[in-house]
Amino acid sequence: MILMGILSIICLDVEGRTLKYYDMVGWIALGLFVGVFLLELLYTFGVQIVALKQGILKLKIYLANLKKVVNKEKNKKKKIQEKLKSVVKVPRREPKPMIVVRDAD
Repeated sequence: MILMGILSIICLDVEGRTLKYYDMVGWIALGLFVGVFLLELLYTFGVQIVALKQGILKLKIYLANLKKVVNKEKNKKKKIQEKLKSVVKVPRREPKPMIVVRDAD
């Protein structure tokens, strides 16, 4: 399209044509260059949208893996605490009786 736009600009260099010819060729060249610009703009936005979707997907996968690691560590700590509770039985302390001292009446 850019090449056709350049060729239409070259056609503007022809002498002895009417003003209507120059207007028509100028609008054709302008339309071709605007078309190329819009296509490039759409392509750029499309690439950015695809990259954003891939980034979000990678972030979700990363967070899921991070959650698995954190849960795994929590489960390890719970298992260790359960093993310690089952192995070491600490007797419960019974409350000590309180001694009340009264003043002489």
